[in-house]
Amino acid sequence: MMAVLYRTNAQSRALETELRLAGIPYEIVGGVAFYQRREVKDLLAYLRLVVNPSDTVAFWRVWNTPRRGLGEGVRARLEARMGHDAMPPVAALEALLHEHALGRAAAAGAAALLELLRELTAGAEGPVDELLRHLLRGSGYLEHLDGDDETAADRRANVQELAAAVATYAAAGRGSLGEFLAETALITDADRIAEGVDRVLLLTAHNAKGLEFDAVVVAGLEEGLFPHAISGQEEGELEEERRLFYVALTRARDQVLLSAAAFRRRFTPAGAVASAGQVSRFVDEIPPALLDREASEGEGWSRRPLGAGHGGPAARGRGRARHPGAGVAVAVRASTHRAVGRVVFHEQFGRGVVQDVDGEGRDLKFTVRFGPGSKDVKKVLGRFLTGGDDDDPA
Repeated sequence: MMAVLYRTNAQSRALETELRLAGIPYEIVGGVAFYQRREVKDLLAYLRLVVNPSDTVAFWRVWNTPRRGLGEGVRARLEARMGHDAMPPVAALEALLHEHALGRAAAAGAAALLELLRELTAGAEGPVDELLRHLLRGSGYLEHLDGDDETAADRRANVQELAAAVATYAAAGRGSLGEFLAETALITDADRIAEGVDRVLLLTAHNAKGLEFDAVVVAGLEEGLFPHAISGQEEGELEEERRLFYVALTRARDQVLLSAAAFRRRFTPAGAVASAGQVSRFVDEIPPALLDREASEGEGWSRRPLGAGHGGPAARGRGRARHPGAGVAVAVRASTHRAVGRVVFHEQFGRGVVQDVDGEGRDLKFTVRFGPGSKDVKKVLGRFLTGGDDDDPA
C-alpha cells in the first residue's frame, strides 16, 4: 500500500488531478476530496451559474452565500414565482426586485447578487482566472471565510489553491469557462471507485498518525509549507513542525520519497504568481548517508556516475540544479536493493537492468543483465554506470 502525505489539505488538489489523468485510483483519508470541499463548491457554483443561469442547484447554493439578507421568507416567495411562471431562479429574483416585492435589506442583497452575476457574465469569455478574481472581490467571499471557526485558514488555503489551479489552466490556454467546469466534474467523478480496488491513499501528515504503509511519499517539502509559514520562527512551533515531519517519515515500512516543487503557483490579490521554492530545512537535517538525491531535469543538471556523492544505489545519475528553487526528489533508503529493476548504461556493454546491489561508496557493485540471456549478467562498479534513458522504469 502506498500513501502520499502532505502538510495542508489544499495540497491534495494537484495530486488528485494528476492521479486522475494517470488513471490511478485514489482515496482521501480523513478528509474530503478537493472539489467536494464547501468553499470550492461554493465558488464553482457561482461559475456554473454564469454558464447556465437556469442551474437551480447552483443558485440555491450561492444566493445567500455570503449572507445578503435573503432568508427563508424570500426563498418561499421566490420558489412560488418560479413555479407559477416557470421562470429560472435568476429571472424570478429579478422580477421580484423590479416589482418591489422584497423588503429593504432583501432588496439590497438581491440587487448586489444580480449585479455580480451580470458582471461575471459580461466577463465570461475572458480568462478564467480573471473571472475568479472578480468573483472573489465582488462577493467578499474571502472575508466571509474569515468569520468562520478554526477551519478558516484551511478554507482560505483551499480557495487560494483553486485560484492557482484556474490560473494554471488559463496560462496553458486550455479552453473556456465551460470546459474548465467540465474538467472539474470529471475529477469529481473520479472520486467514486469500487470497493476493494487497489488505490493510492492521500492524507495529511496529521491524519497519518498511528498508520503504516509499505511506501510513503511526503510531498511539498518546502520552506513556508513544511515547515508551515504559521510556525514562524518560534522554536516551540518549529519543533512541533519537526515532530510532524518525523511522524510522516516513520509511517513507511520500506521506502520514503521526499519531494519539493521547483516552482509553486501562489494566489495573490493581483492574481496567481509562480515563485521559486526552497527545500525544507528538515531534509538537510537527515544524515546524508541515508539519502539519495535527485535534482530536477532540465537546465542545470548533468549525468554523473551511479554511487557518486550521496547518490548511492538509487541515484539516477543527475547533478544538482544551480538554484535553490530546483525541484528535488529525495529518497530515504530503506533497502540497499532499491536500485533493482533500474535501467543503467555502460560504455562498453550498453544498456542493462540492475539485478542486485552490493557494497557501498566507491566499492558499490551492481549486478546487471545487459542482454536477454543469463550469460549476459555482469558485476560492475557503480562509478562505471550511468542512469538509463528517460523511460527508466525505476
